[in-house]
Amino acid sequence: MSGPAEALTTETLDEGIEVVPGHDQTMGTLGRGTAALAVSTAAFIFLGFLARVTITHVVSVSQWGAFSLGLALSSLLAIVVTLGLPTAVSRALSYEPDVAARRRIVRTTLIVSAASAVAGSVVVFLAAPVIAGAFHNSGLTIVFQLFAPAIGFTVISTVLAAYFQGVEKVAPNAIFNMALNPALFLAFLGVALAVHGGFFGILVAYAVSAGVACAAIALYTQAKLPKALAEHTHASEADPTGHVSLLSMSVALFGAGSLNLLTQFADTLILALYTTTAIVGLYAAGMTLARLFLAGASALLYIYLPVSTRLRRTRDFDGLRKSYVTSARWVTVLTLPVFCVFFFDPGPTLGFVFGATYGQGILALRILTLASFLSVIIGPANAGLSGLGHPLANMTSAGSSLIVNVVLSFALIPGWGLIGAAVAWSVARLVYTCLCLAYIWRVYRVSPFASQFVRPLLLAMAVLVPIFLLVVVPGHSYVLLLGLVVLAYLVTLIAIPLTRSVERADLVLFDATRRRLGIRGSRLREFLERRQTDDLLARAVPQ
Repeated sequence: MSGPAEALTTETLDEGIEVVPGHDQTMGTLGRGTAALAVSTAAFIFLGFLARVTITHVVSVSQWGAFSLGLALSSLLAIVVTLGLPTAVSRALSYEPDVAARRRIVRTTLIVSAASAVAGSVVVFLAAPVIAGAFHNSGLTIVFQLFAPAIGFTVISTVLAAYFQGVEKVAPNAIFNMALNPALFLAFLGVALAVHGGFFGILVAYAVSAGVACAAIALYTQAKLPKALAEHTHASEADPTGHVSLLSMSVALFGAGSLNLLTQFADTLILALYTTTAIVGLYAAGMTLARLFLAGASALLYIYLPVSTRLRRTRDFDGLRKSYVTSARWVTVLTLPVFCVFFFDPGPTLGFVFGATYGQGILALRILTLASFLSVIIGPANAGLSGLGHPLANMTSAGSSLIVNVVLSFALIPGWGLIGAAVAWSVARLVYTCLCLAYIWRVYRVSPFASQFVRPLLLAMAVLVPIFLLVVVPGHSYVLLLGLVVLAYLVTLIAIPLTRSVERADLVLFDATRRRLGIRGSRLREFLERRQTDDLLARAVPQ
């Protein structure tokens, strides 16, 4: 393992710890950040969904498969080209007390990321014919060429947002990357279809939207970042055992990010080698839905990284454990209703989103949905590993996951097609998150399985599973489908106070949300206060 932080054991953590009072600050940051990112994530999901559904209704299944391949490859290469900098620089800025040192970190990483972004886009553009040849489809050349500029724009936008993430400001990522970018794509997509640009116009719209969003966040960064770096200060006495150099973090996270993205898309690429783009299109439809769980959890993952860094810097391990349970609970609230709809009514869901031609992907969607849901409700383990300063553990987990995915893909896809791909990705995803959780449990005794997490989950499942089994949704009863979604959210939310599982963090999030919405809700808040949980975390976590 890398550096002193990797050498920590449970015994050293529990010896001589002076817990720094900061639980309210932590919960405030999590609550406010989650409220802001939840809105932007909802916008990201909705706008991205609308754009992809529009595409599936105006192009053939084969063209949708080609678009999905281009998107998968560009997303994969964008993570590789970032060289692990976004997460590494976020943690470095959060851990570094000196303003001048922070500015040097920004200057250095900006030069490196800009050079890497340009080089990555140029290489992909020039190598597009070779990449297309690997899939035995020369028609993919133009797809990869037009996706190439988006790679560089994505890299720069992600790194710029990471600078603000390091000072616990989520607005730039929420506004520019999560909301503006998909909104621009949807707008340019409409223009392309209006002028009858066809499939070529759709590809151009994707690249242009990424470029405009990148320019917007660059202008914002130039205006706001210097002040943000100076304002976000903390005590210079940071725990030296938690320090990890920017270079070490970047190299390890470059490896972890590359391996993780390979894991996410290896099954899709191997499926394309053995089947047709039409089958890839069917699989991409199910994967698009399954990744909604990952997008839903991304809000907490994004804000939890700098929060876990701050808690590690101050050795507030009790706050670390409590905040992890809180994060896992909130992810469960966001994703459990969606899981019930996708898993129990996959046919109507696919028909509603993509159309009747995608009904062959029902079983694949169920498999992908189950794995995605289980992998996110156990909490932000991978973000915790990075924030706590264990990049090599993250890379080891990602590497193990990739091996599982590749081996299972080659073993199952030739005989089972898209079902084999779904099984391969699902097992690999669970391996990754479980290994991350196992590591932070071994070192920090961090786990989501406290009573205030388990009780509302079990109650909500006990109510929702019979409902979804008994209520049969006909193929075109989309109003009933949406009604079940609303009902599932109500049951999931009500299960928290009914089981006396309300935490102070829930009240912080409730206050932040009602202020943003401009509502009072005083009676509801009083009810939630009366239903607060006892602090049972000590029973769930051995000391």
